[in-house]
Amino acid sequence: STSTAKNEFGTNIQCGGSYTYPGKQVYYTIQLTQAKTYRISLSPSFYANYYVFRSACNANSINADCGSNGKYGLVSQLVYTNQTGASIFTPAASGWYTIAVDSRYANYSTYEGTFTLQVEDWVPNTNTTCASAKALTITGGKAYAKGSTSGAANEYGNAIVCGLPSASYALSGPQVYYNVTLKAGQAYQFNYQPTFTSRFYLFTKCGASAINTDCGSSGKTGFVSGYAYSGYTTSQVFTPQTTGTYYIALDSMSSYYQGSFELWVDEIIPPTNGKCATPQQLTLVNGKATVNGTTSGLANE
Repeated sequence: STSTAKNEFGTNIQCGGSYTYPGKQVYYTIQLTQAKTYRISLSPSFYANYYVFRSACNANSINADCGSNGKYGLVSQLVYTNQTGASIFTPAASGWYTIAVDSRYANYSTYEGTFTLQVEDWVPNTNTTCASAKALTITGGKAYAKGSTSGAANEYGNAIVCGLPSASYALSGPQVYYNVTLKAGQAYQFNYQPTFTSRFYLFTKCGASAINTDCGSSGKTGFVSGYAYSGYTTSQVFTPQTTGTYYIALDSMSSYYQGSFELWVDEIIPPTNGKCATPQQLTLVNGKATVNGTTSGLANE
């Protein structure tokens, strides 16, 4: 927690940027190995930042390291309340490094509080481009993936919009890809649960223009999900018109939004009363009729 801490260096910490970090901070030290990759993540109860440095505890040296673009340190983007912010760090030298948990503002309760900081060994993702998508296999009507977008690239810049209202919705964060074979006429339910604010989208071909055509087709050849938030599950049902390979991208709006996720793909059997000609019969018993139902997998007649 930073609640009972103090601000050691005033407004002198900038980490090579335009922001200062005059909030309260606490420090941790950890021994890291040259050229080894680590994932550093922070889950705060307040608006927070963290920065990493290897040098002595004075403002100029800290700024040199945390502003070195990942060589001897780094600075995170702003991590929002109850979200998780993550960075990938591959130090250029072995030794002891310090991690400060801090904030951009002082004297506001929303910029101090409790947090969880995690440092872990990290194996870089291999499915960070559409061409290197990882294959999912549906077995017994189900497929499952667990992964992370941390440290991934942003393959298409700000070009992926998926038919959303404006360029401000562009999915320009890091993403990872999967591919899966789907059967024409079979309904599938996609359930997605991330630890960060994100979306997922489905399409048939790589390339920004082809992706936008499919994920912006309102379910004809692909789709884009609604926002999924940390700890919550968002669902999407899709019934392909043609059998073939489909791609799934897990993506976000900016480099700040990255982290781990789980994805489920399930074959579903649509209800038989999805057409006016085939209604389900209800019978009043003691003056009441009650039914539980679903519209999942149905077309709009």
